[in-house]
Amino acid sequence: MTRVRRQLERGEVSEMVVVVFLALVLVIGLVVDGGAKMTASSEASSLAQQAARAGAQPLDALPTEGGTAQLSADGSAAAAEEYLAGAGASGSVRVVDETTVEVTVTRTADTVFLGLIGITTVSATRTASVDLIHGQAEVTP
Repeated sequence: MTRVRRQLERGEVSEMVVVVFLALVLVIGLVVDGGAKMTASSEASSLAQQAARAGAQPLDALPTEGGTAQLSADGSAAAAEEYLAGAGASGSVRVVDETTVEVTVTRTADTVFLGLIGITTVSATRTASVDLIHGQAEVTP
């Protein structure tokens, strides 16, 4: 009986336990680092929208009867870039036409668990634009 007991209590780790443990770490990594990606995406979207709103403030022409306002191309780009710089973000600003400004922002976050398999960062890029309609701004995420 003692020989059988010693064979049963040798302290071996089953291969299945190792595989299940690795799968569990991978799933936890996807959840934690997926949350980091979602946070980066949310921050990028918010910053792009706010910078686009700031870029829609400088106007060359006020709306006339039945017409629309016109953006100041240089002023709009400068205002959006200034907002991004103040928020500690980088991105690109494009004045599409006299009534539309578009801002693209990329945010990056470091990973925790996925770094074990070589993925050290996750990033998200979001674009927002503002269209002036009869003197009012309409934000399109």
